[in-house]
Amino acid sequence: MIQIEEFIRTSQERNNNLQEVHEEESSSDDPNEKVQFSFEEFVKNIGEQRIYQVIGFDKDGFMSLFTFLKPNLEQKGRGRRSMGGKEKLFIFLSWVASGFTFSKLALLLKIAKTTIYDSITFIFKRIKSKLVSKFLPINGEEARDHIASRKFDNHPLAIGPVDTSIIRIRTPSDNVKQRKYYSGKHKCHCVKFQTVINPDGICIHYSGIYPGKKHDLKIFESSDISRFISFVRLSRNNNNIIQHPVLLADSGYQGAARIYEEIVVQFKKNWGVDT
Repeated sequence: MIQIEEFIRTSQERNNNLQEVHEEESSSDDPNEKVQFSFEEFVKNIGEQRIYQVIGFDKDGFMSLFTFLKPNLEQKGRGRRSMGGKEKLFIFLSWVASGFTFSKLALLLKIAKTTIYDSITFIFKRIKSKLVSKFLPINGEEARDHIASRKFDNHPLAIGPVDTSIIRIRTPSDNVKQRKYYSGKHKCHCVKFQTVINPDGICIHYSGIYPGKKHDLKIFESSDISRFISFVRLSRNNNNIIQHPVLLADSGYQGAARIYEEIVVQFKKNWGVDT
C-alpha cells in the first residue's frame, strides 16, 4: 500500500539525513469538517503485521497502551466529537515514529492539518502525567527500594547504568541553534535525554531535554541524580549517614567521580600508549 511504503521510506530517510522542513501556514483547512479516519479501517487496509512499522507498536501492544490510557482520553462535556481517543493516539504515535510534518501526515492520512495538530496536542496533554506516574519513580527512595529480579554480574550492588540517548530533530533554520543542537559524535541535529535503568530494564531516573551539543558529563552534573538516588541511613550511634547507590557508566562519563563518587566508569584505553 502506498501509505505504508511512504511511512517506511520517510522514516529511513529521517534516520539517515534529516533536513529542515518548514511548516506552511494553515490555509484552507476547515476545523469543522467531518473526519472519516478510522484506526480499524487503516489497520485493515495495511495489514496488522505492518502496523509496527508505522507506530512502533503491533496491534496488541497498541490496544494495551490504549486500554491503559483510555480513562485519560475520555472527552467530557457536550459537543460533537470529530475523532475518538484511539484514532488520536494512533495519529500521535505516527507523528512521533515517523517525524512527518503535520502537513505531510495530514496528506497521507487524508485528514485536515488542524485535526492532526489538535489530536497531537490533545494526546500529549492527556497522557504525560499518566505515563510518568506509571513508569517513572516519584523519588529516589522508590527507585532504590524496587527489588530487581536480576543483578549485574560484575557489579551486583549497582542500582543501574546511566547513559544519554538522542532524538533526531529537523535542522534548525537559525545558525546559532544549528550549532547548539548539532552533535559531532552522532553527526546529526538532535536533543539528548539521560536515564538510569535498573537490571530489570525499568527506568528509575529520567532527565532532559538537552541540546545535542551538550556533553554527557555536563548533563550528568545538571541532572541532579546524586540528590535523587541518595538516601539517609541511621548509624548505630544514631547519626544520619548519607549513602549513595553504585552507578555504572561508559567512557563518556570520565570525570563524573568528582560529582558522584560511587560511579563506576568504563576505562577508555589510549591505544597509542603501552600499559
